[in-house]
Amino acid sequence: MYRLSPPVLHDLGLVSALEWLAEEMQRDYGLEVTVDSSHSGSFSTLDPTVRALLFRCVKELLVNVAKHAKVSRADLSVSVKRRQVLVKVSDAGVGFSEPVLAQPGVGGRYGLVSVRERIGFIDGDFKIDSIPGNGTVAVLSVPLGKQTRARRAPGDDR
Repeated sequence: MYRLSPPVLHDLGLVSALEWLAEEMQRDYGLEVTVDSSHSGSFSTLDPTVRALLFRCVKELLVNVAKHAKVSRADLSVSVKRRQVLVKVSDAGVGFSEPVLAQPGVGGRYGLVSVRERIGFIDGDFKIDSIPGNGTVAVLSVPLGKQTRARRAPGDDR
């Protein structure tokens, strides 16, 4: 259970949890993940459920890199731009064609579709750019002040 929602995520925040995840990816998959973060103090206002969801989505993306990209290295960046938390996972691997996303379950591939659905549930956005032979860049964006529906106070229309 701690790998889905590690204590570091709740105790120290999103950036620390992503740094921990990078270490886990190295240990479990041999994938070296560099983590670049700016505005790290800004992420403390993220709703705990949103933080957990972002963490799980990043983990899914990194596991995909480890299993499918045929690389030993990936880059992860976290930043704030125009009141949006942006999380980018990129690799220089084999890439894939866009129709893979349109066909959930083909070859057992539900992960990217699941990421898109989860991020959409919190009014975020998921973009992926991949060209066979030229790697992949996946970007998650979530409004900085976003609260999950379950966490909103009565009358709060944010």
